[in-house]
Amino acid sequence: ANNAFLAVTASKSLDNAISENLCLDQAELELLDAARKGAHIIEMRRPVTLFGERRILAFTIRALSDGDIMCMAIDVGAAAPQSNMNAERREALSQFVNGLTSAVAIFDSTRRLVTHNANYARLWSLSERWLDTGPLADEILDRLRETRHLPERRNFSSWKQDHLQAFVKADTHFEELWHLPSGASVRVMMDSIPGGGTIVLIDDISDRLRLESAYNLLTQVHIATLNAFDEGLAIFGTDGRLKTHNESFAKLWSLQDQDLQHQPHVSSLIGASERVFGPCGIWDILLTAISEIEAPKALDGVTVRRVDGVKITLSISRLPDGATMARYTKSPGRDQHSIAA
Repeated sequence: ANNAFLAVTASKSLDNAISENLCLDQAELELLDAARKGAHIIEMRRPVTLFGERRILAFTIRALSDGDIMCMAIDVGAAAPQSNMNAERREALSQFVNGLTSAVAIFDSTRRLVTHNANYARLWSLSERWLDTGPLADEILDRLRETRHLPERRNFSSWKQDHLQAFVKADTHFEELWHLPSGASVRVMMDSIPGGGTIVLIDDISDRLRLESAYNLLTQVHIATLNAFDEGLAIFGTDGRLKTHNESFAKLWSLQDQDLQHQPHVSSLIGASERVFGPCGIWDILLTAISEIEAPKALDGVTVRRVDGVKITLSISRLPDGATMARYTKSPGRDQHSIAA
């Protein structure tokens, strides 16, 4: 930063300015953030208060090749009349929101649309020309209902009034999930803006929800498949934590639901088992297999006798992702690898 910047920000030194992360105006941070996200901002004029006086600064913002961002501001005179200042503000807001991936709309204190980005118009299939006229939020909701872009509501008028309350409450945050008639799912977030107004951000989370649903279904099928086996099955990750198991495994070792929650470490399962059956050498075998890069072939089909007299055969497999699958069966007799617990 140069001496002019230090003087305007009343900073004693460059080190002081750096430590306090000073800037000329909040608008400067918005422009820097937009440049950091890839927006090509060359020059923009913004009204800024300097020494108690409203001035117009011409900002030049450029992202440098090393990742830093250069900002230069030139005082080009006194602030324009209020109407022109609002035009400057709308222009800057428009530049900023168009650099965002979310659908964004900004409303003033009267619920009238001030600016929006292309993603907002595209999401709702609304005419840019109509949006540029500055419709009220009420009118936008009515238009979306007419074009069947809103979720079906039993009492639309009541829902709309409740929704519009977020536009008039100060320091409010609103977040809601909408499942649209098109089959898409969006997350709608609304926050009040200091000085009056509301910003609305909408993210399409359809793909994420579909992936989560598919993953949950796959997990359920996986668990159901494991539970179809009479053998006790358990899979441990490379960190030694239980990733999944079947009911036979829990029953074999008398493990309770609380013992199996939150992906417990194998050491926790050992402790829970020993409280019921006492020490058992089969756990030492499993610990060795988990910690080694490859499960030794000699551990395939090892039988131990538990202190309660039950013989248990352990077989271990290494899965492609490095996880360890342990298979436990009650053995009717001692085989050549049988050892005492």
